[in-house]
Amino acid sequence: MGTEKKIAAAFVILLFLSPQLYFSYTLIKNRECYIVLRDILDVQDQREDGFDIIRKASGEYRSGVVGLEEYKENRSSWLSAENQLASESIALYEKARAQECF
Repeated sequence: MGTEKKIAAAFVILLFLSPQLYFSYTLIKNRECYIVLRDILDVQDQREDGFDIIRKASGEYRSGVVGLEEYKENRSSWLSAENQLASESIALYEKARAQECF
């Protein structure tokens, strides 16, 4: 088979396979996006849980149920965890953007 015929045959095969290849690529991309977007939601849920806990602790401090030192310890723990989760969230959003999930 001559070079031109090989190129033509390859082109025909590529045209035939291109919808399947595109579909496969789309499935892989959607799965990758699903994973990173799910991870973002998980982190954001953890952050919301932390906000709920610190809101409760703040209310307990304002109502006198806990003292200033205990409140400061709770707030410090929450702030540390929140900063870590915020950094994780930012990294996941950047990953999602890089994967063109948005």
